[in-house]
Amino acid sequence: MPIPDETRDRWDSRAEPGSGKGAIYWHILFGDDPAVRATAREAQARLASFRDLHMTPGEWLHATALVAGTTDDICDEDLDLMLAGARQRLGRVQPVSVTISRVLYHPEAIMLGFTPEGALDPIHDAVQQRSEEHTSELQSHHD
Repeated sequence: MPIPDETRDRWDSRAEPGSGKGAIYWHILFGDDPAVRATAREAQARLASFRDLHMTPGEWLHATALVAGTTDDICDEDLDLMLAGARQRLGRVQPVSVTISRVLYHPEAIMLGFTPEGALDPIHDAVQQRSEEHTSELQSHHD
């Protein structure tokens, strides 16, 4: 992925949610992996001279598998149901091994790529399928 001509503040155009509100993300956390933390520390040290970059703390290093919705769309009870279904689906996904491959540039983020390409797709597919089923279930309950 080439370096973008322009960057933008990913937080600038997003409305701040009210107290107790927010987006619901499916994250794959890597913060307990020493190699990932070391790679991130090295990259963050190289970028430290650039102003206004948000650096993800080591314990929260992650890949976003899916944005499921907002807390306005999904209540606590529905979230519990979605989590239970996703746990069941993810329990059938075989462990995945990935290697940090390269730096990827996006107008709103600098991130690390993983190989083999598509290795994390089964995780994404499991949570996306459960999220879509959950949305369909909600719609049928409201009809």
